[in-house]
Amino acid sequence: MAALRRSTPRFCSRKQILHFRGSIKNPSGMFEAEKAKKEAETAFEECSDVARNEIKRFQRERSQEFQRCIDQYVEFQITSARATLKSLTQTLTQIKAVSL
Repeated sequence: MAALRRSTPRFCSRKQILHFRGSIKNPSGMFEAEKAKKEAETAFEECSDVARNEIKRFQRERSQEFQRCIDQYVEFQITSARATLKSLTQTLTQIKAVSL
């Protein structure tokens, strides 16, 4: 059974557990723990806000880049189609000239 306990992960160090136990006996320690908890929550929320804004910015930039690539592709297709039309028109003119 002792081996099982050692293999399970610890989320708090022994020092943190002892500090928490001491703060239960000491009310001022509880206030410090609550203050630390609120500070951690505030930091987490700030980090989450930054992450949300970064994701939105990334999605916006990705969308703009995709639109730019589509525009370039369409322009290339139009240029290619015009060149093909010109080539086929010249070829048709040459075929008609030979047939006469």
